[in-house]
Amino acid sequence: HQKGAFFYCFKRYTMFTVRLLVLLVVSLLLTGTVFSSSSSSSIHHHDDDHDDDDDDDKNGKDNDTDAIVVSVPVSLDASAIQSTTGDNFICVTLDWWPGLRDDIWTNKSLWAIDLDSTLLRSALSALSPVYLRLGGSLQDQIVYTIQEEDEYDDDEDEKEKEKDENHAKNQATSFQERRGLLRHENYQDDSKDVSSSSSLTWPDWSRCLPFRSSNRTKVKLEGGCFHLRRLQELSTLCVDTGCQLVFGLGYFYGRNLANQVEWTGPWDPSNAELLMQYVIQKNLTSTLAGFELGNEVDGKSGKLAGFNASEFAADLVILKKLIVQYFSSNSALKLTDTPRPFLLGIDTARYNTTYTRELLTQMPFDTLDGYTYHIYSLGSGAQPVSTVTEKVLSPNH
Repeated sequence: HQKGAFFYCFKRYTMFTVRLLVLLVVSLLLTGTVFSSSSSSSIHHHDDDHDDDDDDDKNGKDNDTDAIVVSVPVSLDASAIQSTTGDNFICVTLDWWPGLRDDIWTNKSLWAIDLDSTLLRSALSALSPVYLRLGGSLQDQIVYTIQEEDEYDDDEDEKEKEKDENHAKNQATSFQERRGLLRHENYQDDSKDVSSSSSLTWPDWSRCLPFRSSNRTKVKLEGGCFHLRRLQELSTLCVDTGCQLVFGLGYFYGRNLANQVEWTGPWDPSNAELLMQYVIQKNLTSTLAGFELGNEVDGKSGKLAGFNASEFAADLVILKKLIVQYFSSNSALKLTDTPRPFLLGIDTARYNTTYTRELLTQMPFDTLDGYTYHIYSLGSGAQPVSTVTEKVLSPNH
């Protein structure tokens, strides 16, 4: 019976296949006729093509007579919404490249771009509501500071500097002790006022060096000292244009460079904490939508470094607890009633199924507020501007 059923099905499908092949041959012949008559036409003569289509319509010709129409019943239950995509789902990025290696980045990164540019402001305003991500390949080696030689000229800045120094002297909790607390499953920092939450100090210039050429790293650059005054300027840009910032935090702080793609030692979250303190003290929370940690550091697929899923998961848990501590509604420092910033991740280069599954199973389900990964349909940034523009403006891209 199985053998007979097989030949019956084979016969039925053979006849169906022959019919399809006949239709295909006829379609190809018709298409070949069209192509042969217009092969000398340029792709730019699309207006002529549309005119021909209009003539066909006027003459009553139907170009779809050979189409195979299949009716499929669809039942749609509109009451069971699975997910909702908000208006502000668009995201654009300003990268960290300083322009020392590739000329294409000169005056285009978040360091040097003219924030008063009419083109930039018009683009953000047109895309609004839009997320403006501050991140990219170099974000992990960036160190944040507020200290410069000419930064404390007036009395107010002198007082802020003195206040920071006093906090550092009066708080005895070491980084390692604090890291242990943050890793504890039931950690709550109710005993401390977050305005003086740790013995954190802004890094001195031995740890906050400007970009410089180097053969020690894969990207041929070391350093990267980011003065947070620039973050305040970017926040003002978002106030004016209707964007929300997503800040990519560095994942190399506290580690040592062993070779081009290997960093040893644990992540030190103290520099990230200082940035959070700055955001709150300068009242920048209204434009800060979220944080990310690390850029394409997913194990063996990592671009400039790779960390195993268990280590990365543990550090994401630490960061989430810091975000809750500093930005929750009962925070002692929070000045405005704005939503707590999201923790987004894991910023892999394309979707890394195996690593993602392993990481998500090693941390509480609510650690991440949103999942992110990278696609490069517009290229890596090394393409000519005309190529990128053509893709962006093409409805077929």
